[in-house]
Order: sequence, then structure tokens, then C-alpha cells
Amino acid sequence: MDSDVDSELKSDFTSYLEHISQRKKYQHNATLTEHSYSSSEYQQDSLCSTIQTLFIHRFVQNENSTDEIDVESIDKDVKLLTYRPEVEPKSIESYRNSKLPRDPETWEDNINKQRWNKLERTLFERALSILYTNRLSRLTYEGTVQEYVQKIISTEKSVAEMHHLLTNYTHWDISLSQWLHGLFISNLPDDYLASYIDILEKLKQVAPTFVNDMISANSIGRSKEEIKSKSINLDEPVDPFNYMLITYPPLKLPKNPVIILVPDFPGYCIQPNTRTYDWMNDLSYLAEVDVALAAKVPWDYEEYSREEELDIETSLEAMVDAARSKVVSVRSEDPNRPIILAGVGVSAAIACQVAVLEKVEGLVCIGFIVNSSEVKRGYEGDCILGLECPTVFVTGQLSIFSPVLDMEELRVKLKCKTNHILVGGANDELVMNHTTKMKEAVTQKLVDRCVLVYF
Repeated sequence: MDSDVDSELKSDFTSYLEHISQRKKYQHNATLTEHSYSSSEYQQDSLCSTIQTLFIHRFVQNENSTDEIDVESIDKDVKLLTYRPEVEPKSIESYRNSKLPRDPETWEDNINKQRWNKLERTLFERALSILYTNRLSRLTYEGTVQEYVQKIISTEKSVAEMHHLLTNYTHWDISLSQWLHGLFISNLPDDYLASYIDILEKLKQVAPTFVNDMISANSIGRSKEEIKSKSINLDEPVDPFNYMLITYPPLKLPKNPVIILVPDFPGYCIQPNTRTYDWMNDLSYLAEVDVALAAKVPWDYEEYSREEELDIETSLEAMVDAARSKVVSVRSEDPNRPIILAGVGVSAAIACQVAVLEKVEGLVCIGFIVNSSEVKRGYEGDCILGLECPTVFVTGQLSIFSPVLDMEELRVKLKCKTNHILVGGANDELVMNHTTKMKEAVTQKLVDRCVLVYF
């Protein structure tokens, strides 16, 4: 019985991914068939396949449609599959400095602002505005099926705004940030305090060291009356789709290939909380992932850049050599095992160069950059024109460096089979913007999973 329920839930989740990503086939009418210039889907030749789009709504009129409009029937909303195991709700009491009740309407009047300077007033008002906006967004979707998803999305936007505020107004000054943190912990009502804690949890992924210093009990240059805060423990933010994404991973690629991931930096490891790190974890669902690291010992970029000028050409050559060595090593262990090269952003260009020099069975370019600062890829003599293996390009609809037309122009010049996956509302790093996330009710992890299903 449990297996039947599990199978049904897995089928529902697969259908749900197809629905939200708009991957279903659309019926073409005579206009789109006879006049190809009016179609968003066109096929260049047998090597250059049709663009596959995600989260891009295309409204195609049916040939059999009539002038009658049905205003009575209601389309059924697809249920959000955000199943989560039962967990105890987060208690705000552990984050509060005092047990005294805080009136949501008068709490700000109890704060003494007489000794504040202009910078402190501006910082407090702008940070408070971020919390007000976040709280208003949560109230909008409270009690709806999209509540948990929209909560995550609105928090991500608030994190970006808070990151911008701390960067441009405090310049990452610890004492000033601790002062602001102490005010919020000591005075915010529970509803706004919950929003603030969620923002801190996400901000910690972006700047872990700074947030740890910010929430510490140290009060540098401040009196006890000015700042009263205690150390708090921040939990890892939970994505509402986590359970479904982990329980029902995508299907493994056939023939047991190995994916060699080219890092975007000549270090000895891939830094966590980066897009390359996210894609490394995602690709591991499809096949075994092996990273072609260029350095064998710990290597700090900041210390290195302070000591001497970074030699870009030498670093690129080292990364290319490391990737080629990894391909040769994997090939020597099992000559019959397929090898797929993968790169994210800048490393996608390096993966292309390695794919020309070494024989591989496939190439995945995530966030490939067509227009660099100097040239446009595909020029005469460009090494990418020598590609012979099947290649998949994944770009964002709002990409600055890889517009759709430029990407298609490059694909026409290639002599290998290519596929292009276009993610709607995404930038060069395939991060979907806030507006599209709110409209589609999806998180970034769910967007990345929809891309994986296309591979």
C-alpha cells in the first residue's frame, strides 16, 4: 500500500514539474506552420535542435477555437507539492532578550533615538523598511497554499536588500551592525522578529563570517544602554520543496557515465554557497561527478592576490591541463565508460576548449558566455568551432552576456549536435528573478531541478 502511495506521489511530482516549467508540447496552428518567422520555436537543421524553454509561457491559438468564450468553468489550480515532515514551529522566545510583551504599534516609540547620528537613523529606518515590506508580503499569502513558498521567495528578496544596505551604509562595519542587531533583538515584536531571523539565516549563507560576528554578544564601543544583545544560534533555512527533491531524484543517465566538472577558479576545492557548488550537487543525481581541481594544496586567493599579481593566462593553462589530466585518468581506468565534461559560467568556456583537445562523449555548458569583454564567440579561428561531441547549452532568458539570438547564431556555426535550454526570468548565473519566482511560486532549487530533467 505504501509503495502505491509513493509511486503515485512520485508521478504527481513529475507532472507538477512539467506543469510549472511549461514543458508540455503546444498545438501549432497554420499560421505558425506556414510563417516560421512568427514562431518562437524554430529548427535550424538536423544538428541544431529546437530551443527548449522553461518557465516561458507561450499562448498559441488553437485552430479549432471559436469566438465563444467560456466564462463559467474554472480551471483547477495545481496543488503545490511542498510536503514537509511534521516539525515543531520555531520558537521566537529563544531569540528575545526580554520576556516583556512588545506592542506591534508602539514598540518603536520606546526606543531612545536622541543620541543617534544621521547614519544610525538612516540605517535603522531603511532596515526597518525592509522588515515592514517582508512582513506585508507574508500577510498577503498567509493561509494560502503558496504560503511557505512565497515566504521563502520574499525572504530572498529581503536578504538581497539587507545585503545591499549593509554594504553601502555600514561598509561591513562590525560595531555598527552589532548595534543594529541589538536594537532589533531587544525591541522587535514577534512577527517582525521572525522575519528578521529568517533574513539572518539566509544572509549567513552569503556572508557567514560577518553574520557570526554580527550576532555575537560582543559590544564594541557601545554601552550597555545602547546595545543589549546575546549570542543566538541560527538554523539552516529550509526549502519547502526539499523533501520532494531529495525523495524523488531525477533518473540516472544511461551507460553509467562520469561527469567531470571544471571549476571556475584554480583552487583546491569548490567554495560552498556558490552556483558551481549547487550545480555540482545537482549533477551528482545524474551520474558520478569528479571535479578537475587545478591545485592539490590549500590555496587562498585573497592572500595570493595581495602578494603578487594574478597571472590569468598561467591559471587558465593550469585549469585546462588539470581537466585534460582528469579526462585521461578516467579514460585509463575504464576505456568504455562515457565521459561528460561540464562547466558553469567561465568554466564552461574552459570545458569547451578541453572537449576540443580530448575525446569526450558529451559537453554541458551551464551559463555559457557568448559575448566576452573582448570578442564574440564563434569568430573565425575560435577553438569552439572544432567541437565534435554533443553539446548542451543552458542560458537564462535575461542573460546579458548570452542573448538568445547570439546563442543561436553560435549554434548554427557549430558542426556538432547542440541543444539549447532557455530558462525564463533567469540571469547569466541561471538565478531566476524575484518577480518570476513570485509568479510561478517556485524556489531556486526547484528551478535547477527542472533544468536537470531536461538533460
